[in-house]
Amino acid sequence: MDVIEGGGTGRSRPRRVSLVAAAVVLTAGAAYAAVRSAGADGPGRAAAPTVAWASAGPSPPPAPSAGLPSGPPITGACGSVAYRPLASLQRQPVRTGVRLLVGGYGLRLVDADTGTARPAAGVPASDQETVTEVASTRDRVYVLSTACDGSAGRIYRVDGAAARPVTGRPAVDLVSGAGRVWAVERPADQDLALLLRQLGSTRSLVLPAGAYPLADSDAGLVIASRPPDPDNIPSRILVLDPTGARPTRPLGTGHPLAAGRTDLLLLTGACAPGDAASCSVTRVEIRTGRVLGRSRLPEGRVPVSTGSLSGDGKRVAFQLSRPFLATGSGPGHPRSPSDIAVLSLDDGRLEIVPGLEMAPKTGAGLAFARTGSWLFMSVSHGDHSHVYAWQPGVPGPLPIARLTGPVAWAPPLLTS
Repeated sequence: MDVIEGGGTGRSRPRRVSLVAAAVVLTAGAAYAAVRSAGADGPGRAAAPTVAWASAGPSPPPAPSAGLPSGPPITGACGSVAYRPLASLQRQPVRTGVRLLVGGYGLRLVDADTGTARPAAGVPASDQETVTEVASTRDRVYVLSTACDGSAGRIYRVDGAAARPVTGRPAVDLVSGAGRVWAVERPADQDLALLLRQLGSTRSLVLPAGAYPLADSDAGLVIASRPPDPDNIPSRILVLDPTGARPTRPLGTGHPLAAGRTDLLLLTGACAPGDAASCSVTRVEIRTGRVLGRSRLPEGRVPVSTGSLSGDGKRVAFQLSRPFLATGSGPGHPRSPSDIAVLSLDDGRLEIVPGLEMAPKTGAGLAFARTGSWLFMSVSHGDHSHVYAWQPGVPGPLPIARLTGPVAWAPPLLTS
């Protein structure tokens, strides 16, 4: 078993209007999540949902942490500063049959079985620009490359090992689902509503004033009624008709963790970092607004990232804070480290990826294989990044690839 350090954080993450922004408030000098108490009070509240206590997986529960960084910082792209996590890597052959597209420093095509990586021609690879989004439809892949100043970026369509720019205005985000990818565009006047433009189509939608998109689902566009703010005030979650932006049903009020083709996951209960009580993940059916179940997380542990759903919608992966132990060590790192957790939404079983501790205020890119149980994770080392793989029963993360080139945050992943 090898023990190394890995992972990263940015001094400021590229500006985005997305599900990440709904669950994670990122501030200059300290990119971290601030998720407060929320409630799912939509029409499904009267249903009789399943309530499951999240049962621990094979890993022992972590001890309270003082929240100190794991080592000296490393400079990454856009002047960001990376703190590496601790990783106890396992050395064994990996046979997943998975191919990945990895953003960050340009776009790389990675073979998870051989570890080979090759750049996609046409996507800029620079320390002053970073690929912040990778999204796909049934037969197309798009990426968003954003400059360090956080201004709207350029969209590229990927065909095989090459990419070409997509004609249109600059975009601040990509939103995908239900066989569609939307470019999110912000008018010059920040007070005006966001515009969604469906890529590969002439269709466009203007969102209600103040709203921002979370995901596209089989039942319509899922949006939040207000953008995130430093106080992390909960938003009303609505479903819009994707043909005319007409509201069709409310889904509740709270902070989204993840949204897929059929379900929305909301954080409910005591979900602020440092809360001693229990936080729950509430599962809401998008088509009806009915609450399908709640999974209560261990006391004192809350999600500190957005979530990534598995292809079948039955599991979600996210960063879960460790219990916090205040030491008065200074304002630089007032948060605890975090683990990568996988929650089974049907029975509430919670598994922790063993051998990987994320430093305070750092992120990981997360993506499940399209089928099967493999979870892929990207971490930033500042001047380069790593891709790991894990599935239940494996005693630690498996190294997949080391990717050269500076990154500002954990690179986004897309599996195929």
